[in-house]
Amino acid sequence: MKNKINSFSLFFFITLTFIFWILILHYLGVYEIAIIPRSGVLSYTFNWWESTSIDKHLFLGNYLPNETYNGTVYTTYTYPFYFINYTLLAPFRYLFHMSYEKSQNLLPYFNVLFFIFIIYRLKRKEIQEIIQSKNLYYLTWIFLIFGIIITNALPWTSMLRHNQENLHMPIALLFCILSLTIIKREKNEERDRKFLIIGSIIASISPIYFPAWILCYIYTETDLKVRKKMIINAFLVFTINFINYIIPLIAANSLRLKSSASGYLYRSGLDGSSDYFNSILSVIYNPHSEQHTSSTIILIISAIYIGRKQKEDAKIYFKQLIFTLIPFASIVILFPQFSSIHMYLIEFLLVVPPIFLITHKLINFESIKNIQPKEYTTSILFFTFIIMSQLLEVAKYFKLNHFLKELIN
Repeated sequence: MKNKINSFSLFFFITLTFIFWILILHYLGVYEIAIIPRSGVLSYTFNWWESTSIDKHLFLGNYLPNETYNGTVYTTYTYPFYFINYTLLAPFRYLFHMSYEKSQNLLPYFNVLFFIFIIYRLKRKEIQEIIQSKNLYYLTWIFLIFGIIITNALPWTSMLRHNQENLHMPIALLFCILSLTIIKREKNEERDRKFLIIGSIIASISPIYFPAWILCYIYTETDLKVRKKMIINAFLVFTINFINYIIPLIAANSLRLKSSASGYLYRSGLDGSSDYFNSILSVIYNPHSEQHTSSTIILIISAIYIGRKQKEDAKIYFKQLIFTLIPFASIVILFPQFSSIHMYLIEFLLVVPPIFLITHKLINFESIKNIQPKEYTTSILFFTFIIMSQLLEVAKYFKLNHFLKELIN
């Protein structure tokens, strides 16, 4: 009975925290954008699926409305990625008669909830102890840490203003989970198992992350020796990547449709184009698409600052931080033109890791319990500084644009 009460208290606190910060975001203009129907890959795709028989669409995607009339089909996204999103959105279609143009605006909420769920699963015992303490100081601490996750501008601005479909945030989170193998200093057998499971999930969602997965795997090794189990795992994950990449192409060919997806030469910039970027470095400091420079820099500096305060654990902490940034580096290096054009997507790989490290490190009941009043005060200022910086980004992207629309009209 006591465990049920504790679980309810935990659920109730997290729910109220989520609602509070979401209401703040809605006030800053997120709600006005979220209720506006917008077309996109998912709405074009799912409407197509439901308007024709399976043998006519084979669960492929559409980048444009009625794209198949032009003899093309979109093969960039994998089948698992489409099925996951369809599972999330279809109930709103059939239970609440909500169009996919509207329901896909719920995806940033799902992504943020996924982030909270991961932190909850990893730190459940610690959070429960904080809530059970009934200490208002401790509750404020956890309330603000969850606020950092929820108020981050990127999920809202990227997914409500650009691509509603998003695979980069969940993948960044999966790499963050893998980074915990460094902290735990797990044996080869346990580490191999986790890299195989999470690597298979990543491969099913997006094959372009295989190089990053390999590099992260090697990074966790104690020495550069070829291990049989690692080779087997790499082969298995590569096979899953290849299957998820090739099946949409085979399906498109069976329907006598050509793929409208961009090839590697275009995405890498090896097509010779200089319209979108000049060099790999320019992708980072001057991408073609918009980015959240100020809040991203603040998060990275904050993560580094926390690492500097770790003392004896600092070395492991910074090793973990580098690990979580390998996916961003690999995508920018291998796909610089794609990264420059879609920095609002790739930036998830740069923003999620510091937030994950900050929240995972600071949700520690023993550390909070022993903190001094002066340290507590400066920490609360630190949390509110990050949150306020992120809220300013949200206001800039939603309130200002809403104001400009009123002026134009």
